[in-house]
Amino acid sequence: MHKHICPQCEKTYEHAKKTRKFCSHSCSSTWHFSHSRKKMTPDEIRESRRIRARNYARKRNKNPEWKKYKLKMTNKSNKEVRLAVIMAYGGLACSCDHSGNPCGPKPIEFLCLDHIGGNGKEKGSGGYSLYRKLRKLHYPPGYRILCHNCNSSLGFYGRCPMSDTEIQQRWKTSPGNKKVRAHSPLL
Repeated sequence: MHKHICPQCEKTYEHAKKTRKFCSHSCSSTWHFSHSRKKMTPDEIRESRRIRARNYARKRNKNPEWKKYKLKMTNKSNKEVRLAVIMAYGGLACSCDHSGNPCGPKPIEFLCLDHIGGNGKEKGSGGYSLYRKLRKLHYPPGYRILCHNCNSSLGFYGRCPMSDTEIQQRWKTSPGNKKVRAHSPLL
């Protein structure tokens, strides 16, 4: 055992290691905090932490395995938040009304979020950042779920063409419609 004197509390203590400088961890941290660091303002401390975090992120982002992992986790998070928003605003069905006949259930890949009133450009956010913002605000009113066809036609033309009964009849009887071709005697 070696006898030492703690530079912080000035107690004499014995320890097996010659290199042990302090009698306890609390004395060590107190001494290092008061002696080895210059006195910094809270703004300087915040800035030094920011610089340290930035340097660590740069070093980490050079690692290709980290990039793959981060991409995988981001994609997973994006899918989860999109599903949560779609389920909160009406589920897996388009809410566009086509003369009393809604579009009905759709695969999640065909659905999107629509700003009621068409003021999406004014609000300025879209995509996953909008989904995260809506989740944070506990799904406020002013949004609905539409299929991409209905949402695009509302954005470009101001109305959904499938809500017109004349256009619906033309679409149902057009030769390009798969439902009509399946029952055609020529095939």
